[in-house]
Amino acid sequence: MELISYRYQWMDKDKNLVRRWDNAKHFSDLKNFPHHIHVNDKDVTSGKPINIFEVLDEIAAAISK
Repeated sequence: MELISYRYQWMDKDKNLVRRWDNAKHFSDLKNFPHHIHVNDKDVTSGKPINIFEVLDEIAAAISK
């Protein structure tokens, strides 16, 4: 299976961004460009190629704490 482009977004009940994983071609200074994670509306960190199942696993782990 070939991954071309993706964007997975997790928002809270008030529609505030919790996290977004994507590979849009911006933030070229980050390691693993173009893969990155918006950890809130202002902060971005390096990411890795990810699929929906991995995203759901991350969300499940975060909400089970």
